[in-house]
This record gives sequence, C-alpha cells and structure tokens, in this order.
Amino acid sequence: MNALTANLRMELRESFLDIHVSLVSPGVVATDFGLKALHGGPDSRSLPMAQPVEEVAAVIVEVIERPRADVYTRPGMRGARGRVPRGGGHWRGGSRAAVRDAGAERLRRRPV
Repeated sequence: MNALTANLRMELRESFLDIHVSLVSPGVVATDFGLKALHGGPDSRSLPMAQPVEEVAAVIVEVIERPRADVYTRPGMRGARGRVPRGGGHWRGGSRAAVRDAGAERLRRRPV
C-alpha cells in the first residue's frame, strides 16, 4: 500500500493540485469483521490493544481536514507489531488513553 499510494501521489501532484492522497494505517480495530469474514477469524473487539472505531474515524476526519501523506492511527504503536505490552496491558508511555492522547497531539504537531 505504501508504494501504491506514493506512486499515485506523485502521478497526481503535477496535474491535480487539489487532490491529496493519504495512507491511513490503523492497527487492530475493534470490530466484528473477523466473525463475518469468509473463513472466519477472531472478534477483534476482544483483543487487548484493539483500537476503538471512533479513534480511527477521528484520525481519518483529521486527515481529510489537514491532509498528510502517511498517518498511523496510533503513532506510538508504530513498529510495535508482535510486542507484548508492559505491565497490565499498558504500553510504554502509559495507559491506552495516554497513548491515544499523545498520538493525537503528535498528529496535530506533524508538519503537512
């Protein structure tokens, strides 16, 4: 997806200045998608660090209002795949809410 969106961004940049291409990368989002998938899967709502749908939606709304090329819905979680959270389900930096708030603040400060 990174290469596809980067190429589309480059192709459109010269001719269509008002079109912005953004790649939004969420982690696990708390939905029942796995239950309804063709071959089934886990209900991600029961996974320990699943991100609420509302958080992901808020990031997408922000990207529409302030376009950026690449956005992680939880910037503090970037590259954390496969890692186990420390002490009681909290990632370095505090609770899920603290990680979310810190990520939202980082997105607000990120240059366009």
